[in-house]
Amino acid sequence: MATVLPPFTQAEIEAIAKVVGAGFSGWKLTHFFAAVGIDESSKDTKWVRVHDVLVALQERTRSANGIVRFLEVTIAPANFMDDVAAGESYVATLNGPLALVGWKAGTDGRMFQVPKATTPAEARRRADRLRAELEHRQVHSEVLRFCTEELVAKDYFHAVFEATKSVADRLRQITRLTEDGVMLANTAFNLGGEGPYLHVNDLRDETDRNEHEGLASVIRGLFKVFRNNPAHVPRIHATVTEQDAYDLLTMLSWVHRRLDVATPTARAQR
Repeated sequence: MATVLPPFTQAEIEAIAKVVGAGFSGWKLTHFFAAVGIDESSKDTKWVRVHDVLVALQERTRSANGIVRFLEVTIAPANFMDDVAAGESYVATLNGPLALVGWKAGTDGRMFQVPKATTPAEARRRADRLRAELEHRQVHSEVLRFCTEELVAKDYFHAVFEATKSVADRLRQITRLTEDGVMLANTAFNLGGEGPYLHVNDLRDETDRNEHEGLASVIRGLFKVFRNNPAHVPRIHATVTEQDAYDLLTMLSWVHRRLDVATPTARAQR
């Protein structure tokens, strides 16, 4: 990390420490401390141990760089191989206090900067404004369910990224397939061979086939941009504006409404 980051305040460190302390066992915390060069094995409450280590890391570098590096260690995907849901919950909870310091943790194990919310109330207002507009548009509940934390952090790329996951989740529920991304869409909608795993109409004529293939193309396009380009996240993240988020989330809502009427074919029920 080449840039020297401004130090976090004591209150910000404490809020972060409480999340980290609640997320792991004492043994695991000791392992994390060692990974960033801190030999610590006190008997204090877990969040106090984390707080003291974060303060030490900040004092050592006179910046927040050491804290950010430590948090990268805690969010590494390998820490949650046995409990993916626990990892997602930890990252989501951590992103609460991180929004106030202009950072966000990703489930891919990376930390990156986002627009800073100066107060909890400001973070809530941001979410409320977006949610109010999306509710005005009657955006599908599945879209909102997958992007609440991202809306609070005003992280537009990841709001859409998380909502796109909801489409893959719906497709897997309907078809019982296990693939993800473009491969999932290709298999689910394929009209060749034994036919598709789901249908949104009767496929009786060319119009029905065009609708079927058109929906598949829209889903593939969304997956290509937001599910299959992790290496391009920083570039895309910078170009997804608030208006883009409204439009893209509305498009995902339309996809969900088409999936609401989708039914599995006999192939999916074997």
